[in-house]
Amino acid sequence: MRTSQILLIVFAVVTLGLLAACAQNTAQMKVTDADPAMFADNAFPPVLPADDDHRAGTDSWMQESCLNCHAEGVNDAPLVVHEGMADILLDGKCRTCHTTSAGNG
Repeated sequence: MRTSQILLIVFAVVTLGLLAACAQNTAQMKVTDADPAMFADNAFPPVLPADDDHRAGTDSWMQESCLNCHAEGVNDAPLVVHEGMADILLDGKCRTCHTTSAGNG
């Protein structure tokens, strides 16, 4: 075997090994491992608190139910701000984007 063929084989093996290692590390990365600085402010919708008003099984999936408090800020509820969103997104159910955290309903 010539030297150039050996070098090519070594290069290919090393490259495949590095690619495999990178793929494994990426697959194991969890969202919680991500550096918050990687994301723009307000890049994700707020997560719903784990309380009786937001738990699954209530009518909290209905937009009208959410707007009962969030349109006017009843009981210090944060006001709805969806500037720049397409109308079709505003017609959806609030919990399509606003979810509860794991184990919170």
